[in-house]
Amino acid sequence: MTIRRRPGLALLPAAVLFLSAPAPASDVPDSTSRISYVTSSSVYVTEGSLSGVAVGDRLDVVRGDQVVAEIQVVEVSPSRARCARVSAGSNLSAGDEVRKAAADPPPSPSGAQPSPADPPPAQVPYKPRVDWWRAAGLRGRVGLRFLDVSAVDGSGGYRQPALDLRLDGSQVGGAPIDLDVDVRAQRTTRSFVSGSSETETRDRIYRLSVGYRRRDEPLRFTLGRQFSPSLAVVSLFDGLVAEYRKEHWATGIFTGTQPDPLTYGYSSDVREYGAYYEVGSGMGTARRWAFTTGAVDSSDHGNIDRDFVFLQGRYDGARVSAYATEETDVNRGWKKTAEGDTLTLTSAFVSLSWRVADDLTVQGGFDGRRSVRLYRDSITPETEFDDRTRRGSWIGADGKVGTHVSYGFEGRRSIGGVDGQAGSTTLRAGVHGLGRPAFAVQARSTRYTSDVVEGWLHSVSASADLTSWSRLEVHGGTRIETVRFSPIPSGRLSWYGLDWDAVLARRIVLTVSAEQNQGASEGTRQVYTTVSYRF
Repeated sequence: MTIRRRPGLALLPAAVLFLSAPAPASDVPDSTSRISYVTSSSVYVTEGSLSGVAVGDRLDVVRGDQVVAEIQVVEVSPSRARCARVSAGSNLSAGDEVRKAAADPPPSPSGAQPSPADPPPAQVPYKPRVDWWRAAGLRGRVGLRFLDVSAVDGSGGYRQPALDLRLDGSQVGGAPIDLDVDVRAQRTTRSFVSGSSETETRDRIYRLSVGYRRRDEPLRFTLGRQFSPSLAVVSLFDGLVAEYRKEHWATGIFTGTQPDPLTYGYSSDVREYGAYYEVGSGMGTARRWAFTTGAVDSSDHGNIDRDFVFLQGRYDGARVSAYATEETDVNRGWKKTAEGDTLTLTSAFVSLSWRVADDLTVQGGFDGRRSVRLYRDSITPETEFDDRTRRGSWIGADGKVGTHVSYGFEGRRSIGGVDGQAGSTTLRAGVHGLGRPAFAVQARSTRYTSDVVEGWLHSVSASADLTSWSRLEVHGGTRIETVRFSPIPSGRLSWYGLDWDAVLARRIVLTVSAEQNQGASEGTRQVYTTVSYRF
């Protein structure tokens, strides 16, 4: 029996499809939209059609005062929206702020003179109720979670209660202090077929930093475990960043250590420091661009680990979006002997998106990164397959027909994975927003071949709003593989499950997820429940 465990950030199951619902008439609407859940292919946000969000809208993901990525709405219900990534500038996470992207102003008829604007209608002043913590610049969530995984044949499993806290603070209490906290604790009890068991407790800190930033000053400091949009190539690190940021350019230096890759505890084994320079268009423009270059040096137990320079560019326009990064290692000592050259192109990533028309977007790219630290909110047979074929090139398109029908296709050529050279073709189709329950159906079919295996992957999901405050999704799929080497058996893996979520009084979020996998030498059953309070 093989039980798939959630590594790294993979603590939230696919149940948490959306974390928001329409407010009752007596509640004050939340003026800021946030990412509530992230999967390998979709990003879910906390606003829907009742807030003016429509299919095809482009949204900016913002951290601080920087746009770190762009997403596009592909499915919308009255209180939630599912989006696809347009640019892949950085790892997105629940809690990131989302804003409507700037758009080009519509052209005026040639020679037409602007007409004077009508005076706005008189409005009664409205003073919404503001909680003390929001008035102090604080917002976040605290949650309890319980995961129960067992083998279908009763040969073992594990149970895992967990507690998590997410806290964002901006100019806390009117002081020039920012906070970023994401901590989680879990206790895992494993049972074995022999009847024995073992218990393990882990505390994971994904972000824990404090920043000093005055609104009218360009200099800022951030200390602790953090992620910097300008240093996406570095990922998470423990240390200090000093940055001087103006409207169209910024420069900074950093120093710190990398956390333990397994426990996420503090570790001084790998030390790193570097500097960067960024120039860009700034926020609030219809066409945004940024270019970053820098250098990083790291050592492992005092020995040479990695020295590299990087280039990172991003462009987001009304029709075209692009993101590219390249890392070049500067080899010395044992690394030069191993690589054979002083300079090595070690990591390249390019992503392009062209909105040909309002109902058609063409995408393509190349991923040559040797290794990527993945942050998964859930692990499914689909995400395992997509991660396995990550490296390589792809081209595809997504479109819609009318208001409710969407489609897409993608061709991918993969290199360097566990299956060697591989190719795949994926077709997607769906209908969404049908009737008052915003009924939606999504289907996917992928044909793939490689040096090792060939096969098919099929999946389908259907979802609907049960009430204005709850939604249900059922899903399933199958992966059929034929292995080209007779000593290795071929097989089929099937999975099915359901996800239910509900929001009470805009603050309390309940979710239940159940899934069963069967075949391919494994069979597991899991039930996941959560309750969280957003503040």
